[in-house]
This record gives sequence, C-alpha cells and structure tokens, in this order.
Amino acid sequence: SIKRPDIVIRLPEGKDVVVDSKVILVAYEQALSTEDEQARQVFLKQHVDAVHGQVKKLAEQDYDQLPDLRSLDFVLLFIPIESAFTLAMELDPKLFVDAFYKRIMLVSPTTLMMALPDEESLSYVDKCAEFGEAIDPANIEGMRRDEILRRKSWRP
Repeated sequence: SIKRPDIVIRLPEGKDVVVDSKVILVAYEQALSTEDEQARQVFLKQHVDAVHGQVKKLAEQDYDQLPDLRSLDFVLLFIPIESAFTLAMELDPKLFVDAFYKRIMLVSPTTLMMALPDEESLSYVDKCAEFGEAIDPANIEGMRRDEILRRKSWRP
C-alpha cells in the first residue's frame, strides 16, 4: 500500500514535518450525545483507544523511509476538535508521553503551531553540532527535538 501523509510541512533547514489527521472521532461524538452514563463511559474508553490505535498505526508507517521526505523528526497527529484532544489527555495522562516516545506528537488546533519548530531553534542545534565533533551524531536529532520542546515550553 502507498503511504500518503495528509500534510507535509516543508520547514527551513531542509526539514519536513508530517501531519496526520485520521483520528476517528465517532466514539467521542457518541459519548457527547448519549444520556446513558454507562454508555458514555464505554464511548470515552473507545475514544481513548481510537487515539492509541492511530498512534500505533502512525508509528508503523515509517514515513521517514519515503523518498521525498527530508530528515523527518516526528509525525504530528492532529486531533481537529479541541475538546476531543483535551478529553483524551485527561482520560489517559500517559497518552502524550507514550506517543512521543514513538515519535508521534499529539496536537490540537491550539497546539499545532507551537509544535512546529522555528528556524532559530533548528539553527541553534545545527550550530551546536558543527562545533562539537564530540557530539555523537545519533544524539543530534534528539537534541533538535529537545530544543524544539524547550522553545515551545512542551515538556512530556
């Protein structure tokens, strides 16, 4: 099957960010519309499970192996409804960290722009790498992610 990211954002310094927005929100909508509290709890669990499922699926996509993508650091999983994002984070506080360790960053309409690295933070990490031959090349991408998170005040 052909892997097609929903959106590829081309950044300065030859970097790309993939944005996926295929989260299924059926259970979330059912949880909001039902008046039965037991059914609501079942739907809420299904909502969190759907987000976990999409994280797992994205982690298996290997978008970094696609020929046109440049130095892919992580994939953004965009949840287009703010309250669906917030609810999933509240119901499973480990969800964000678990996804992050799989190189998936969960984002909402409010957090999407903060998740995108800016040119200044990417340049900072690249300059550190230029001047420090002692820096292990395997750690450079990790440093880049750390700097992005530091600048955007995101701490998993």
